[in-house]
Amino acid sequence: AALPPNLVESELFGYEPGAFTGADKKGRKGKFEQAEGGTIFLDEIGDMPLEVQAKLLRVLQDKIIERIGGDRSRPVDFRLVSATNKDLQGMVESGSFRLDLFYRLSPIVIEVPPLRERIDDIPLLVDKFLQDIAYRHARPTPHISDEALAELTERSWPGNIRQLQHEIERAFVFSDGVTIGIADLSEIPRRPQKLPGPAESIAQPTRSRELK
Repeated sequence: AALPPNLVESELFGYEPGAFTGADKKGRKGKFEQAEGGTIFLDEIGDMPLEVQAKLLRVLQDKIIERIGGDRSRPVDFRLVSATNKDLQGMVESGSFRLDLFYRLSPIVIEVPPLRERIDDIPLLVDKFLQDIAYRHARPTPHISDEALAELTERSWPGNIRQLQHEIERAFVFSDGVTIGIADLSEIPRRPQKLPGPAESIAQPTRSRELK
C-alpha cells in the first residue's frame, strides 16, 4: 500500500535494463528475488492491484518470476508472510480480490484481535515501550503509577498498539522522568461503559470498580 500502483510490479518483480523510461541502466532485482532463501512480508496485501495479484499467484504456484521487460523466467524460493486489516473474503465476493490467491495465502491464518479485546496485554506493552524509549533517549526507565495504568486499560484504543505506543512516548516526555501519572496522559475518551439493567443495583458497578 505504500507503493504507487504503477511501481508495485517493478518493485516486486524487478526489471531488465531499459525496460521503461527512467529505469536503471543495469536493471534491478525485485523484492521476490531479494528474498531468495528467506522471508518476504507484504503488508496491506488487500490493497494490491488485481493485475499484480495474478502475477503473485503465479509466483506462489510455480516459484518463478519474470522481470519487467525480460524474456526468461527466474526460479525463486522464499517464504511469504502477508497481513491485512481488510475482510479478504468480502473482497473476494465483491470481485476486488482473487479467490485463487486468497486460498494460496490462507493455509495458515493468525487473527490478531484489536487491543481493546486484549486489555491484559497493556501492562506488558507499556513496560516494553517505556524500556525502549528510555534506552533511545539514554534516560532511566520511569515507573508508571497504578492509577495511570488503570486509566490506560479503560480506553478504547481505536489506533491499537501504535496509538498506545505514541501515548506512552508522549507521557514519557511530559513526566518528571521518575513516575508517569494520570496527569501525564492525554485526554482520550474511554471505552463505553455498560449501563446497569433494570434489575441491577447502582452498587454493583461501584463494587466492580473496586475489585479491579
